[in-house]
Amino acid sequence: MVALDLPTTPSTRPGRMTGRMRLVLAVLLLAQFMLAVDFSILNVALPVIGQGLGFTLGGLQWIATAFALAAAGFTLLFGRVADLIGRRRLFLGGMAVLGLASLAGGLATGPGTLMAARVAQGLATAAVTPAGLSLLTSSFPEGPLRAKALGLNGALMSAGFTTGAILGGVLTDLLSWRWAFLVNVPVALAVLLVAPAVLAESRPAVRPRLDVPGAITVTGGLLALVYGLTATGEHGWTDPTALTALAAGAALSPPSSSSNGGPPRPSSRSTSCGAAPSSGATSPGSSPSSPRPRWSS
Repeated sequence: MVALDLPTTPSTRPGRMTGRMRLVLAVLLLAQFMLAVDFSILNVALPVIGQGLGFTLGGLQWIATAFALAAAGFTLLFGRVADLIGRRRLFLGGMAVLGLASLAGGLATGPGTLMAARVAQGLATAAVTPAGLSLLTSSFPEGPLRAKALGLNGALMSAGFTTGAILGGVLTDLLSWRWAFLVNVPVALAVLLVAPAVLAESRPAVRPRLDVPGAITVTGGLLALVYGLTATGEHGWTDPTALTALAAGAALSPPSSSSNGGPPRPSSRSTSCGAAPSSGATSPGSSPSSPRPRWSS
């Protein structure tokens, strides 16, 4: 019997996305694009917000700084939390918080409410960003499909930073600065309606352990560094508060394993966000059973 080479159909062709994969990609890219837009969407609207809610000139800077502190300072921590409770669960929870915080910001009547909403937006961004990236990686097999998905994610996030400033200016001129917040609400609602049906839960095979003191140290270091860099932009590099924050951030940051020129430390002594490593994790080129090398003096 002679085997016939039948043409490969689109549904079975290797390296081709299925309809479900496209839907997953659309949901995750929409969420990540919205997060990127939020970083810059209020930049143009800051003077109008200050006039409408009574912000001082110095207080306006904190609308952007509060978001950046929360988003950058807690990303590593929430990345580890996603490994503990599930990335899909944290992704959906973060999107819900983002939608509610955006609604609160759009309806704010005073500086305190707006600042609280902006901090909540930053925390939601810190939760959704690592969870969404992990879901994107686990939803596509290693190879061209995953590379394509990650490439689209990077391109859209880069475009989102620029689009945010433009969109914020358009919404402020045509409608109101409040729509720079409220525009997130329908997008978050759409993601929350579709995501539970298309996203599968993702978590490590071995549940990691959270090192609470290490997590607090790393998060505090990131917060201090972000605050210090922001303060230098406002007051200059000679400002004592900025220098103190930068020094505290450098002191709290985990040291490099080879910074002292001695033998490398075991992997259990330094992990991302102060979390204990997953079982079986070894350094490249080694095996769990390999003996510890001897170091000559």
